[in-house]
Amino acid sequence: MEITYEDLVLYCPSARQPDESVIGQMESWIERARHHARRLLGYTFFSDVVAAEKESYAVLVPLLKRYICLKAYSLAIPSLDLVLTPTGFGVVSNQNLAPASADRVRALRESVQNDADKALEDLLDALRDFEEWTESAQSMQYFQSLFWRSEDLCYFGRPDATRRDYIAMRPEIMGAESELIKLIGQAQFCSLINGIKHNSLTAIQDAVLLRCRLFVVAVANKTGVENERRRLLSAIDDNLDSFPLYAMSSNYEANHYPRYQNKKDDTCYFF
Repeated sequence: MEITYEDLVLYCPSARQPDESVIGQMESWIERARHHARRLLGYTFFSDVVAAEKESYAVLVPLLKRYICLKAYSLAIPSLDLVLTPTGFGVVSNQNLAPASADRVRALRESVQNDADKALEDLLDALRDFEEWTESAQSMQYFQSLFWRSEDLCYFGRPDATRRDYIAMRPEIMGAESELIKLIGQAQFCSLINGIKHNSLTAIQDAVLLRCRLFVVAVANKTGVENERRRLLSAIDDNLDSFPLYAMSSNYEANHYPRYQNKKDDTCYFF
């Protein structure tokens, strides 16, 4: 997939240069970003998209270019103005432009990285409509949780979270999801993730997904867990036909096992 100067200007506005020489300077980083994109899509699917094997692939091309441009730019920022001299590294001298301060470079790099991460998540969102990708091994590493993108952290009260925030919270989320698995079963949990990955959840399943997420948040925050547990189980029980894997599981039996009724002549009383 060829990346032009116009692509960089379009997808990385802060990368504008007075001429097209920037493409030559960035070629190695563009190639590294292409490699990231190939690994994400899988080499065969990436080639098919670039070659426009199907008309439906057209929607992926601008998303791919945006991701590659921003990823390359984020990789290039730390060293674009550095050169190796006999006495060590130095900053390129320019009579017209003053070198930016370390803080401004750091802020720019963080901003571009956030844009690149957003481009990645937009690309992942679009890929959910392509079975060639959703059935691949590559898709599995991005869809292992009911929370798969940074905007899902809004359930934790973090609407402005970045993907780096999301990655940092993954261990905590997965720990709380282990309690959800005990409640609804591994098979039903995986079925919900599969529905997210294929963008195929029904309205009822989507409503239960919300209750599952709220239960996970409650477990992670250690507050309101029992209330969210009851709401979740009630939502599933009211639509049991839509959740056959749960209905056939030992988890369902455990959640509906009749409580022991105390009798007058019992030697022990159970609360």
